[in-house]
Amino acid sequence: MANSLAWISMLPTPDILHQDFESGVIPPGWSNLSGAPNYGYTPALVGNFSLGLSSGDFSKTTFTSSSEAFVYMVANLGAATGNTFFLRLYNDTSLSTVGMYLNITSDKLTVFDTGQVHSAQASALVPANTTIYIWLHYKAGSGANAILSVAWDTVNVEPTTGSKFASMNIGASTTNLGALVLSGIAGMQVVIDNFGIATFDMPGGW
Repeated sequence: MANSLAWISMLPTPDILHQDFESGVIPPGWSNLSGAPNYGYTPALVGNFSLGLSSGDFSKTTFTSSSEAFVYMVANLGAATGNTFFLRLYNDTSLSTVGMYLNITSDKLTVFDTGQVHSAQASALVPANTTIYIWLHYKAGSGANAILSVAWDTVNVEPTTGSKFASMNIGASTTNLGALVLSGIAGMQVVIDNFGIATFDMPGGW
């Protein structure tokens, strides 16, 4: 156990954005676009508080612009059905261009590029009312140099192949990322915790 705890303590803190919602109130730099996001949601997924989002709730924050970003979060998507975007990564605070969307469709996680022209879907079904760990990777590009990927699991180890992973490198998302919007899903409670964006992968979280 001591060795395990020592390993956990060595996990790097995300260098672009990190938020654990442990204050129980709206964090500095975050704002509500609509609805009433609950920054003190309990029972928490990690620690004492999580972010709870119901249908119509939209929470926004901005971060240092980056052409490549790795995203990590702990989440519970409730019944996990529907066809709803619950995460959008935008170019900047103007929210004029979405570089990457994350969607739950028929219990499957799907990423879309700018304009929702192309998508990649992890074929495994997300279990209802279960805590999962989600990883995203975005690299802007105009061709095969571009990357959009999604991975998830019920254990905190990032899959890089198999049915819980999907990626594409078509190159339709060319914008830098600088803003995040998280939103609820109709008919269910979305819960988010330990959200991080970094210039490096976080295969075991942070």
